[in-house]
Amino acid sequence: MSSKKGQPLLFEIQTLEWIAINRPDQWNAPKRSESFEILWIRKGGGTYLIDLEKHKITDDSVYCIDVGQLHYLKASKNMEGYQISFSPQFLYLSEDNSWPLFERKGYSQSGMARIIQADEDLKREMEMIMSKMVKEFFSFALFRSEILKGWLKILMIYLTRKLGIERPENPVDRNSELVRRFMATLESNLTKRKSVGDYARDLGVSANYLNEIVKKVTGSQAYYHIQQRKVLEAKRQVICNGMSMKEVAYYLGFEDLSHFSRFFKVKTGSNFTEFKKEMGGGHYL
Repeated sequence: MSSKKGQPLLFEIQTLEWIAINRPDQWNAPKRSESFEILWIRKGGGTYLIDLEKHKITDDSVYCIDVGQLHYLKASKNMEGYQISFSPQFLYLSEDNSWPLFERKGYSQSGMARIIQADEDLKREMEMIMSKMVKEFFSFALFRSEILKGWLKILMIYLTRKLGIERPENPVDRNSELVRRFMATLESNLTKRKSVGDYARDLGVSANYLNEIVKKVTGSQAYYHIQQRKVLEAKRQVICNGMSMKEVAYYLGFEDLSHFSRFFKVKTGSNFTEFKKEMGGGHYL
């Protein structure tokens, strides 16, 4: 199922067994996700690296990957399970635009993985839903997209329940809405905006007010979130693209290379050259 030529696939579901045969190179290197992904590993072992956090793979683990997250699966060859990929456009075609399972909260840093360990009840429900989705995905029948969206919504509700995420029944308060808008603006303008004032102007508030509200809701000022997001992006660019320090500094809008070098050292505890060397020169070993 795809949109216009050149645009990413809107929705796809495949078994891990099919991927191992037909796309054997899919997990050979770190990649940034261009879509939302739900990976259910029914059987398998190894490690899953998600934005530099290493997670040991266990049977019946479910991984929810956000758009833009860096991930790298180093797992056993005989994995069993399913992978679902869907674009933001597919997700938001629903009448309900709020999905806590993937929602980027200002109060949790980008890069934090959402991992679910499925119990027997959840496994039974997922197996039924996945089999229905696979059948529908390959049917090409009328209303295929609507049915797939319906099953996807049910699956995400089950996973959200298991994580214990509550969806507010009342409208979001103004402070939380401002934080949500700030984090969304941060994601889309990271390389274009430098200061809290830049983001505040985009949001139509003062820098002091933005700092005050973001700290009230998240526990940290807006500037902290900007810095943390820049550090994560720097690491992603090293791992995915093997960028040099000069290239990363320029990409993130640092005019002074020495300033970026100090920034990276203070925020990560290691200098840029050491970090890149640890990462195998920009490619995980």
